[in-house]
Amino acid sequence: MSNASAELAELALKRAKAGRVKANGVDTAYWSYAAKTSPAPTILFIHGYRGNHHGLEAIAGALNDFNVIIPDLPGFGDSGEFANNHNIANYSDWLIDLIPKLNLKSPILLGHSFGTIVTAAALANRADACAV
Repeated sequence: MSNASAELAELALKRAKAGRVKANGVDTAYWSYAAKTSPAPTILFIHGYRGNHHGLEAIAGALNDFNVIIPDLPGFGDSGEFANNHNIANYSDWLIDLIPKLNLKSPILLGHSFGTIVTAAALANRADACAV
């Protein structure tokens, strides 16, 4: 990680607040990074395969005009696993269930790598649920 990336990640850590919620049957760990001013739009980041929320912290550190929320996907980081298959349908259902559990109103969904597949599937299946 470059010095600039490390500094941005450190800025995010200063704003970080950990939380947990049950979504689609999975105990889901997430981190919130509050904007410097309120009200502010909210970005819900979905990380890539083999990653966790730490991989997006430098980006969260650079976006202090936004509320940023980064969950660990089911089976990754500090989140639990699905009771059944880890497939796109279950990840999509998880994301659709996660948004209202976090009390989000029309979040900006942003996926990285595998996270883009999860967000695209959720939007394709239930765009109405993703824009609560």
